[in-house]
Amino acid sequence: GVTNAPNADYQFQNNLHSSVGTPPDLTNIAPGNAFVTDIVDGVSRPVYRFPASSSVELLPANGVIPTNVYTAVLLFRFDNVSGWRRILDVKNPPADPGLYCLNGNLYFWPVANAPSASIAASNYVQVVLTHDASSNVVGYVNGVQQFSFVDTQNYSVLGGSPQMLRFFKDDASEDAPGAVARIRLYNAVMSSNQVAVLDRLPSGIAPPHFLTAYVSGGVLELPAQLTPGFAYRLQAST
Repeated sequence: GVTNAPNADYQFQNNLHSSVGTPPDLTNIAPGNAFVTDIVDGVSRPVYRFPASSSVELLPANGVIPTNVYTAVLLFRFDNVSGWRRILDVKNPPADPGLYCLNGNLYFWPVANAPSASIAASNYVQVVLTHDASSNVVGYVNGVQQFSFVDTQNYSVLGGSPQMLRFFKDDASEDAPGAVARIRLYNAVMSSNQVAVLDRLPSGIAPPHFLTAYVSGGVLELPAQLTPGFAYRLQAST
């Protein structure tokens, strides 16, 4: 599992630099992108707004993460989630297979579709994609696993020369306008437990991760992993 800091951490604080290491800056795919202020997880902060048919890419991606062992963490929102909306493309030149939102479902086309919708229009979601050395691929939304598959066709292996990662831009026209608040890239694979408690914004509050509840001495025990220094409210209902 991941025990190190990310190899790249793009926080979009009015620039396209990584806050760690020396990976290349992100670059604009087309005109129209702009820094704006938005509310992300209850916090007002800069984000990078992109129209349909634009957004950003990492070129070259050589050396930032291995071609076949990585964790990609994307915190973003789409204005529209109806139909096909590209999230990530790992091929150069761009290719049709890749990570999409399809009517709110996380979908790695053409092999794995989530059983239900977890991405809503205009809501910031944290999408995580992992790929290990045995070609196991797992996709998550907000810490919850959506699909897994064995990538026998190498659809999710970085390919091309130079290697490239394209975010929120399709090889045709299946993309949507939106905004991105953070992109992180790791050279190792996060476990499902690590993804479940992964933070979102720097110094932000992580979603509570509840463990198995049990009854002891007539008292309901509800263990949870929480973020220190923040107040939580527990509500119950019949």
